[in-house]
Order: sequence, then C-alpha cells, then structure tokens
Amino acid sequence: MKPSITVALLLLASAAPLAAQSPASTDGLIARIGDLKVTAGDVRASLAALGANEGAAIRNDPALLNQVVRSLLVQRVLLRDACGVHGHNLR
Repeated sequence: MKPSITVALLLLASAAPLAAQSPASTDGLIARIGDLKVTAGDVRASLAALGANEGAAIRNDPALLNQVVRSLLVQRVLLRDACGVHGHNLR
C-alpha cells in the first residue's frame, strides 16, 4: 500500500469520533481555522472518550485543554486535506 494511502486511511480511522459528533454542535465556538471549527461540545466529546482520570487531569489544566483544542483542529485540517487529495468529500 502506498504511504499516502496509508496515511489517509489512518487519518480517516482516527477521525471516526469526529464523524460521530453532530455537525450542528455549535455551542461555544472555541477555535476556528477557515471553515473548520472546534466547539465546547467537541472538546467535551473528546474528553468523554478518555478515562475518568485523564479527562479530569485535562479539565484542570488550561495548557492541556489548549493542546486538545489544537489537536482537534489539526486532525480536522489533515482529514480535510487527505479527503480532498483522494477525491473524498468530508461533508
């Protein structure tokens, strides 16, 4: 399998939790890059996917919350770009 296809498949698999989230979730916009957005609901959903201890640690540390938001944005940018390169539509 070509490396670019492997990367695209890995990105698609890692974005499954993002796809499960409601696209209408616009409560509390936290970050945006172009048309890609991260809301408070997105962050809550990501933290809910973690164990109780990890989620609590992140909730209590602003620097870690910042990293979560940045990570969500990066995942969305990479997924959008990977889907665009391979002719898939993210929406």
